[in-house]
This record gives sequence, structure tokens and C-alpha cells, in this order.
Amino acid sequence: MPLAGPFYFAWVDQGTAFDPGLHNRMDEYIFSLQRVLAEGDKPTLELVIRNPHIGLLNSARKQWAWLARDVNGTITPIFYGRLVAAPKDIFKELMTINLVAWPVDFFNQRQKLAEQIKVSGPYDPVFLDVTKRDDPDALLEAVSGLYHVDPASHVVTISDILNGEDGNIDITADQHLYDEMNADLDQNFALTAILMDATVTWNQTGQGYIDMGRQSIASYAGDAIISEWPKPLQALGGGYTVAFANAHDAAGVNQIVTVTQSVSWVNKEKVHSDGDQLSLNLSVTVPGGASGSMIGAPLTFESEPGFLDPFGVDGDGDPSPTNIPPHSHATYAFVPGWQVQTSLVLLYRDLDRQRTERVQMLLQSDLQEIIVDPSVQQNSEVIVRNGADIGIPILPLLNWTTIAGESVAEDTVVFPDDPSLPSGRSAQICITPGIAGLAQPDFSDIPGTTTTDGTVVWASLGTPAPSETAFDWPANSNVGLGTIILPRRPLYLTYTQLTLAGRQQFPQVGTHVSLGMYIQDASLNFHVCTLGGLTKVATQPPGFASSRGGVTDDGSVEWTCIGSTLPDGKTHYLCVSAGHTGALFMIPEFDPTLHAQTSDGTVTWSAIGAGDIPAGGTPGDVWARSYFDTVRGNRSLEYLISIMRARARLKARAVTIAFTPIDPFGLGLSLTLRKTASLHDPRLGGGIATGKLIRVVHACDGRTGRETCRATMACAIGKDNVIEPVAGSPTWVVGGVVDPSCQVYSGATVLVDDDLSDVGYTPPVFTPNDDDLVFPLSKDQIVISEGIRGSLDSQGEVVRGALGSMAKAAQLSAATASVSIQQQVAQLSGDNISVATALNPIWYDAVLKPLSGWQFNNFEKVTLTKLTAPKGIDLSAASTP
Repeated sequence: MPLAGPFYFAWVDQGTAFDPGLHNRMDEYIFSLQRVLAEGDKPTLELVIRNPHIGLLNSARKQWAWLARDVNGTITPIFYGRLVAAPKDIFKELMTINLVAWPVDFFNQRQKLAEQIKVSGPYDPVFLDVTKRDDPDALLEAVSGLYHVDPASHVVTISDILNGEDGNIDITADQHLYDEMNADLDQNFALTAILMDATVTWNQTGQGYIDMGRQSIASYAGDAIISEWPKPLQALGGGYTVAFANAHDAAGVNQIVTVTQSVSWVNKEKVHSDGDQLSLNLSVTVPGGASGSMIGAPLTFESEPGFLDPFGVDGDGDPSPTNIPPHSHATYAFVPGWQVQTSLVLLYRDLDRQRTERVQMLLQSDLQEIIVDPSVQQNSEVIVRNGADIGIPILPLLNWTTIAGESVAEDTVVFPDDPSLPSGRSAQICITPGIAGLAQPDFSDIPGTTTTDGTVVWASLGTPAPSETAFDWPANSNVGLGTIILPRRPLYLTYTQLTLAGRQQFPQVGTHVSLGMYIQDASLNFHVCTLGGLTKVATQPPGFASSRGGVTDDGSVEWTCIGSTLPDGKTHYLCVSAGHTGALFMIPEFDPTLHAQTSDGTVTWSAIGAGDIPAGGTPGDVWARSYFDTVRGNRSLEYLISIMRARARLKARAVTIAFTPIDPFGLGLSLTLRKTASLHDPRLGGGIATGKLIRVVHACDGRTGRETCRATMACAIGKDNVIEPVAGSPTWVVGGVVDPSCQVYSGATVLVDDDLSDVGYTPPVFTPNDDDLVFPLSKDQIVISEGIRGSLDSQGEVVRGALGSMAKAAQLSAATASVSIQQQVAQLSGDNISVATALNPIWYDAVLKPLSGWQFNNFEKVTLTKLTAPKGIDLSAASTP
């Protein structure tokens, strides 16, 4: 016979609130009912009703219904749901229909809960795919809980696996049926060990200048040093490029000129003896103008004998014989000594230093033994996780449900998370701001196709998900709608720093500047070199233009002003108006304010937020040598441990107990999946068991009038132990001197969650496994050896030897033209100054550590405490049947 009396069933319109004075009726002849609450599922109601012989799914009929029961004189709603699927046995007199308590805003409620996980944790986007970072199911993985739907109110919550948020119900032995209690011990369910094997990668980068200092090099071949000195923009290998370089002739050898000196002398004595020098006329032409040392040697020498001139006169004009001295003609060769003053500044950037860091953590559960001789497969599990590239910013992308019914700003990017069609899964960008609708529209996968959503207009980005490897600002390029960029912050110097080396030399020299170099003037405006050359030699900088696009001439260099701001290197920008970007090197003045727009040629960029680089720094300046030992890395460890914890706590529920309350719709209705139950029975170890309620089924059979409730609870087999945090000892500074968050402690035990005390870990301490370079770099870090090589004395000796060979060759050439002599001349000529100095050079030598081409691999093992769990049942205690 149909149910009556305490039960009420009313078909209603969607969204109709329960009214006990209106809904205390029976709209169908119900012969039996069964309400099922199952952990992780939505509540369901199965009804066996008399076939009304009408289409129950007809759109004109109401699809929602309230089920209520009189509880102690109060009509209480116990289920609100909608009809799903086609009825069963539609050709029979009795048919079965099913309803589900599915909130119309289920996805919205669930998404809001997921958003709270992102705020309060455990959450780490490093180990979540870019398309899953707002996915409510993915976010729940590290939470030891499941989504729960109330069967009447439709409120969605997260309920813990072991602890009931709504308290505990104590069920005495006389409140449940003795013969209908049964327990099940699943020996293959309890996990006693979970191994987490996780890896992150990043490219360690840096950019900067390294001043190699100034050198003063003495040499007899200074021209070779100057010509071979590194030039600006020259790649030296190993990740180094010459930024600025200068080699200057400080001794002025290039300014050498010939100087002629003449000397005349007459002996004015009245009386002379044979052999007296009566007069001297000397003319010498030598090199002059150089300040350094000089080696000279005669190459040829000719002499004529002296004679007595009988027609000579004395100083008064009186006749007197004159003794004419011998005449000599000599040709000398001179080799000047150079003093070369040098400067050298190196540039490093775009380095290839691939880093991989792997961590392994073993979580063992502190559980009661249930397997005498377990195998590894029975009680262990391995979880492998590959994290994102932690050297690039992480984009804050959202699901559509997050912004449903909310105000949406232009350039917001969302993922459709509840599509009604197989397609429509492409990321969408907002091109017209407004208020989003309450129902997700049918989005398109075709790039550029627009979709209206409330007052918002979205444009599809196409099926590939937005990539986090956003590229730098593209100069002089066509850009399409939806393009995402991450403008890098360029390397720059102040003008004073740029010209310092040249101004410190004597005499002062200009600085070579290459195309595309950025500087900042004293007024804090930035300029880019749009015409390379040599700056002027002046104690004061030029009068720089102050407006964007203004040009400043500086010697042969041309500077163009690009304004007072540079990109911060963290903010992503979205193209909201396609077009062609500005000229090469003319970086726009990007506004990093969220949703602020920046014009760039005919393109409009909109700021979509700054991404967090887990390894720290900005693109191009990611200095981190390690990750998991850092504060940010500890956050990743705690997230990974939370995944293991959630898995281990679920598996700790190795015992399930099913029981039947005697009062099914009294005590039985108080049994919900947000509660635990303590069941008393002398047959249980210790006479009691406590566990989380995971299934509750209420039923009523109209033919017998019997009402039943069958409940199942899952009991953890832990030991009720508690983990206490340990402060540890400071390892590199005295405690109290710095903020504890910056301190490194050895032997510490940190709780994964301060509100919990079931698992802790010892943070790893970094052990270097690389080339010991710490960014930003300095000269003392990169130099393996440095010095002026060669000996000036040794070079001087070979120069003198070469001059001697040259003299012999000249003398032999003047003596005869025989073949043998010519062969000797050719052989002697081969020993010239160029050859001699080339074979005995003086040079600046520096051996540097290579920066690029490295691959560093770190491996960490992190120690965890054992996971403690509640002792829901004592498997070793005796029962008292």
C-alpha cells in the first residue's frame, strides 16, 4: 500500500523553498522509498510509485520535488531534488523514478570552495598543470576531504576524511540492532608507506657587467696588443661578451716624429798641433715625441779620412792652414717602448645553465599491524610528480565558474569548466568588460570567435592552452589578438658608469657603444643607442633629451630617449587590439597596473597581472642555485606532503562497520556524512569503535510499513599519537639576530599544517653541487687566473738581437751581390723586429670560469615523521561478547 502519514512528497518548481504548510501533501502514490547518502556522491532518492501514465519528463511538468517527514510533530524536509533519467518499468503499474539532490549552483559553490583552498592551502601551482590550477577536483587532491552536498539545503562543503565537522554521535549498544552489525577489515586497503618522487627544473640565468679592471702593459710590440685587444660585442665563449674595451697608446708612440739636431764648432786657438780638432759640424736626425724607453742600433756606418786645407783662414780672416776632421755617415734603427693602458668590461646574459632538482620523501603511517608479512605491493605506493618550470612566472588563470555572475574586467582569461558541448574548451579572453552570466555559454574553439556572456564578450584563444613561456616584447612585428607577452627588463648602466673607464685613462678617451645598449641619465630617463660609435671625450655628459623619441648626439653615438620607465620583468600583457608594434629597441612604457593599457604602435597591450617566479627573480635574472631548501621550496614540499597525507589518511580507514539504528528516522536522521559516530558494542575491541560516516541509507516499504536506516562508518587504525614541532638549531647565524623565516635550522621538525599535528618534516639544507658561482657575478668569482705574461727584458734582448741581424744584413748587402751573400742577407732579414716580438710576446692573460652549457642536478631526501591517525578501533584489544 502507498506510504502515508509521516511522509510527504510534493512536486515543485525549481528554487521553491520548503513550506511545511504547503508541502504537507502526497503528489504521488509512493509504495517505497530509499534515500542514499554516499561519501563523494550527490544524495539520491529512489521512489517506487504508481504509474501515472503520463510523461514525467514532459517539460510542462514540474521536475523538482520535496520529500519531508514528520519528526516528533514537526514536518521536516529530508530531501530536495530533481528528476533524472527516464523512469524504470514504465509499462508496469508500479514504476521506479530517481531524483538527485543536485544544486543548480553546484559548480559555483564547489568553485568557491576551491578558491578558498588556493588562499588557505594546501595549494601550489608548481605541481598543477596550467589548465588545472583553478580546477576544483585537482585542488582537492591535497586536501584530506571530499565535497559534500546537503540533501535538503543543497549547501556544498568539504568534509574531512576522518574528522566530522558537525561533531560525533554516540550510539549505545541498545540503540542499534545486535544481529545487523558487521565489520570488514580490508588488508589490502591500509597503506603504511607512500613514496613521493618529485622534480622541478629551471634555467639559472643572470645578466650584468663584470669590470675586469685596467692594465698597464709595457712592450716593444704595443701595436699588436692594441690591434688584438677585444672589441665591443665580441663573443669570448663560455657565456661572456665584450661590453666595453679599450687599449690606448699611453706612451704616445703613434705620435713619434723625427727631430733633427745640428751642432757646429770651431777651434779658435791660435796655435795648433798636428791632429788637433779644428772644427766640427754634426747633424743628427732621431725619433722624438715618445715618453717611453727606446732601443736603437746602427745599421750602416761610412767614414772619410781627414786632411789639411792649405787655403784655410783663421778667425780674423788671416791665411792659416785648417785641419779638416774625418767625415762619418751612420743609419740607425730605433724600436720604441710602448706603454699600453687597457680597460675591459664583460657582459653576461642569456645563459644556459639548466638545473634539475629532485626530491624524494617517504611517508610511513603509524598504524596498527593488520598484515603479518606484507609485501611491498600490499602496503606501499609511489607517486611521481613533475613540476612546472620554476624559472618562469606562473599565470593566474581562472575557471569560468569563478567569475560567474561577477564583474569581469577587460583582458581577463578564463577556462570553460562546464561546457555543454564536446567543444568549447579553449581559453577565452574578455574583450568587452561587463557582468558575466549565471549559466556558462557555449564557447568556441575557433581563435578569435566571440561569445556573449551576460554583458561580457569573450574571444576564443583557440584549443592550445595559454603557455607560460610567454616571449619578450616583439619589436616591429605583427601581433594578433590574444597574444600574451612578458616584456623583459633590459640591462642598463648609468652614463657615468658607461664612460668611467675612458675617463680614468690618461689622456681620456671615449667609450665604444654598440647598437641597442641602454643607459640611464642623471635625470633618471632611459636612452637606447640607435647609432653605434664612440662617445665624446668630456668631463660632463651631453645634454640628454628628456622626452620619448628625443635624440641626443654624443660624439659619433646617437641616443634616443625611451622615457622614464622600463618593464618590471614580471607583468604579463595581453594584446586586446591587434596591429603592428613599435620600432626596434623602442620599448613601450608598459604600465604594470592590473588591466592598465599601453599603446605600442598600432597595438594595445593590457596588463593581466604579475606572475610569481617560484625560483625567484625576474626572467633573465633567475639566480637560484637550489629550490626545495628555500622558503618557497618548502611550500612545495608541504603541498607534496599534503598529497601523501590525504592519500594515507584515506587508506588508514581500513575497517568499515555497518550498523542499523533502532530508530531509523529519529536517531537515524541525525546521521550525516559530516559527522563521526562512536558505536558501542561489547564485540568490538575495547567495546567501542569510532569512525567517519561514509554511507547512510534510509528506506521505507509501504507494503510492510517498515522504516530502516543502514549506516556505514570507516574507522582509522591509527594509534592516536601526536607530532610535536622541534625548533632545531640555527646553522649559519645566531638565533634572534635575523627573522626566523630567513634562518636555516638543523634538526628541525616543521608541522605541515600548524592546525594539525599528524605529520611533520625536516626542511632540507642546501648542499652546493655546481660551479660555486653566485649571481650577480663579480670578477673574483669568475677569474681562475689572470696576469701580464711575458718579460720586457727578454723581449728587449730579442729586439736587440734582431737589430744586430738587420745591421749585418745591411752591411752584407752593401758589400757584394754574390749568391751566397744574398742568401745570408735573406736569412738575417728573417730575424726582424716583428718576428722577434711575435716569438717573445707580452700579453694579458685571463682564464675565466665558463658560465653557459652547464647542467646541474641536485637530489634531496627529505625526512618525514610518521603520519599519525586516530585509533578508531583497537585491533589488539579483547572483545567482550
